Amino acid sequence: METDYHGNLLHRGPFLLHEALVPSALLVAALCIPDQSWLTTSIFLPAILAAHYYLLQTTSDNPAFGYSVGTYAAMHTYTALNLLVFSNPRRDFRRLPKPMYLTATATNGTTKEKVPEKPQGTEYPKDSLLRRLGWVVELTESMRGIGWNWQIRPIPPLDTRELTSVRTFFRRRIVRLFLIWLWLDFLCWLMRDIDGVYFLPKGNAYDNPDTFVPIYRSLFSQLSIKQEFPPPKGFPAIPQGEDAWLARGVYSLFLHTARIVFAGTAMYTTINAPYTILSVIAASMGCIFGLGEQEGWRRRWLDWRTWPDLFGGLSQGDWGHGLFGWWGTAWHGVFKNVILLSLISLFGVLDD
Repeated sequence: METDYHGNLLHRGPFLLHEALVPSALLVAALCIPDQSWLTTSIFLPAILAAHYYLLQTTSDNPAFGYSVGTYAAMHTYTALNLLVFSNPRRDFRRLPKPMYLTATATNGTTKEKVPEKPQGTEYPKDSLLRRLGWVVELTESMRGIGWNWQIRPIPPLDTRELTSVRTFFRRRIVRLFLIWLWLDFLCWLMRDIDGVYFLPKGNAYDNPDTFVPIYRSLFSQLSIKQEFPPPKGFPAIPQGEDAWLARGVYSLFLHTARIVFAGTAMYTTINAPYTILSVIAASMGCIFGLGEQEGWRRRWLDWRTWPDLFGGLSQGDWGHGLFGWWGTAWHGVFKNVILLSLISLFGVLDD
């Protein structure tokens, strides 16, 4: 429960799983209609946006969970606009007959994809609703296009040891999940108990759910509550006085940089952890139930070699190219297709 700008009480409901699945279900239903038309878009797109708006009215006691809900709503909105407005997936997209990582060759401890110049694959299946449903679900849930003709190129390669050994695949990811869990536990302690003055500033909704007032009431408004960020607990006070301007500047820069780095690692781990968990679950199911037909859905989803790292290892992939490679290639590569497709479509219209 919270108060709006005029003091009226607004009641927010809890986050429910089916409310999060509604926008995805609507997008899948729209794309399962064989013919793309503006009528389909005009019916389903407003419904998807309304579902996202309703989803944003839910609440949770966990700030990270609330951040995840907002991120999902934003990214799925981009995805819906791309697939319903800015592209024609029924005409342009193809699902490749075999995931690229199953035809990879080893090169100095990494792999290099053999990307065909004109990839041939499964077109939009108009003859079967069941096959069409599987095709559409895979399309809407793939951000990097792995196994599709629109796969982005900067995907970190699997280590050669993982290509040949599923045990290595499991061992490395289980160790990674353990380290992520330890780091997130440390970050929770840091942000709540040590540096809450910065990460949970005065007036935040987490500590004050009944009297919460937004710090920014709109995009162009001034601060409603003056924010002060003293040093974390146990740290020296910020130097004061005219003669301490250099020490004050250096110390403030250090605190700001450290806080930004810690916040960045929180986003990195909370994105990496769910993906890693899903890869372990999928590969485990593949080991238990088998991979089935050569071009079946189980081989595309349950083969461990079709789950490359999200950001790559420390000594290879995007990490191996330094900060530029990680930030410019790995991080933005995850969201590349979702954001750029609308711009590509717009420039195409202007060019015509």
